[in-house]
Amino acid sequence: MFEGHDLVIHDLVAAHRLVDPAILQSVFAAPSAAGPSLADRLIESGLIDPVTLLRTVAAHVGCTCLEQPPAELPPAALLLIDGAMAHDYGVVPLATDGAAVSLLASDPFKPNLAGDLAFILGREVRLVVADPASVRALLRRHYGDSDLPAGDFPGDGPVAAGA
Repeated sequence: MFEGHDLVIHDLVAAHRLVDPAILQSVFAAPSAAGPSLADRLIESGLIDPVTLLRTVAAHVGCTCLEQPPAELPPAALLLIDGAMAHDYGVVPLATDGAAVSLLASDPFKPNLAGDLAFILGREVRLVVADPASVRALLRRHYGDSDLPAGDFPGDGPVAAGA
């Protein structure tokens, strides 16, 4: 969960005192070159529950949290974004009210995500945080596979320094 964002997750968990600081530092310092993300290690070890982490991330990026995304998405919302754009940005449309669209984002930390998509779509964009794996599953279910190899969806890899 939230691969490539270990430092941000560490700082959020520390700032909100969700895990004992000494334990958090120990988990953070553990080698994880090709292993699970810090979020996954914290969840798997039972130190934090996924919903608490999702809510914390959503509050940090200034959007809402959806604990369990729907299995199907509204056809009217799906028509707003073509498959290439959905895969490029790692988003799926959750709902639309005509003037705005709510998008589930696989990487809510991506800089300017809402702004870029608002410009492209010509409407207000409301980002919604959910489990990134669930968002990617919805992306594949509704838009098919992209030409990206597994693990290369936006937000699946390391981010540039300072992100």
